[in-house]
Amino acid sequence: MKKLLLLLAVILMSLASVAQDTLAVDSTKVKKVKKPKKAVANGFGLSMGLIYGMLRAETEAKFIPNSNKIVKSEPVNKTGVSAAIFYEYSWSKWTLRPAVEANLALAHIKYDVERFNDEEGYIFPLTIDLPISLMYHPEKKNWPSFMIGARPIFNSDQFSSIHPTTANFAFNGDMGISYVLPAGKNKMRIELVYSYGFIDVLKKEENDTYSIGVNNIYRDVLGLKLYFN
Repeated sequence: MKKLLLLLAVILMSLASVAQDTLAVDSTKVKKVKKPKKAVANGFGLSMGLIYGMLRAETEAKFIPNSNKIVKSEPVNKTGVSAAIFYEYSWSKWTLRPAVEANLALAHIKYDVERFNDEEGYIFPLTIDLPISLMYHPEKKNWPSFMIGARPIFNSDQFSSIHPTTANFAFNGDMGISYVLPAGKNKMRIELVYSYGFIDVLKKEENDTYSIGVNNIYRDVLGLKLYFN
């Protein structure tokens, strides 16, 4: 009987030792829970690039009041340049980027009046934009980042044409894709962005005989820009 109890004690001690060793090995295999990344302020940066101003306008040929002349009008798209200062604030897979941006693009309405020289009416030729962009960075190799944003636009009367009369404010929605380029210790990003105009910027004036055939004007912008920080 004593021998049986002694044998049973040895077996229990052996099982306990094996169980302890197993738990120790399994504990080394437990993955550490990743803590969520905290927001990191990336700081200020500069951007520059090329833009293409595009006008969506509804126009029609009309007679000028009290005359037998016909005025025709059509939108003309033009290239331009862009420069900005921005601030990036990143956390996890996201980046928030507010900016102050200056854009110069000479998109215009071309007026063709019978027996007169053609004239051009520039639409928002020089603007100050305050875009706020939100970027998403997928954790996949060779994938681009995706961006959406809102863009308030301010136009100055000093640089606008006499006709057509335009508003001093517009609002666009942005969307785009971007890639990070190798630039040593600094970060450089190339971005393709399309900015869609939601507001009709035309202000109808009864005395503006040139613009009687222009019913509305919306301003879009396509841009290819470099961001440095």
